[in-house]
Amino acid sequence: MKKTLIAVLGIGMMFTACKKEDIAPVPTTPGTPNNPPAFTLRQQIMAQPWQIIAWSARPATDTTQVVDFYEYFVEECSRDDRFYFMGSDSLRISEHTLVCDGGIPNTYGQWSFNETSRQMAFDFMGEGIAGSMSMRGDTAMALSFPFDFFGEQFTSTLIFRKR
Repeated sequence: MKKTLIAVLGIGMMFTACKKEDIAPVPTTPGTPNNPPAFTLRQQIMAQPWQIIAWSARPATDTTQVVDFYEYFVEECSRDDRFYFMGSDSLRISEHTLVCDGGIPNTYGQWSFNETSRQMAFDFMGEGIAGSMSMRGDTAMALSFPFDFFGEQFTSTLIFRKR
């Protein structure tokens, strides 16, 4: 009986003497594999090509009305074009699989983006546009800007999707 009691106490002491070792977390420094640096909005924009998937406008005189400019003014052959926002403020618009008659495979221009105010500007359909940019999740961005259409003022929004 003494042997059994000593064995049970010995096993009990062995379990209570063992404790899980606390492992200190690995310190992370921005830019290390454990903690990659956050991308700026500009870097997110430049990371891959974008495609315009919608273009809507609201007349300044009637903000409840929405006009689908994409449906009526963006040619079918331009709907799959890719926008490459590149370093040194250069922009390349590249025709994708649908090529417009007499289309130029690549159009070049300039773009700008202010990280603080989130203001973006570039040339679109022969017009210089500038407006307020916002990200919509990780895969889309919207650019809202004033637009004059035959003398009528609109607030217009382009929606881009990452490609």
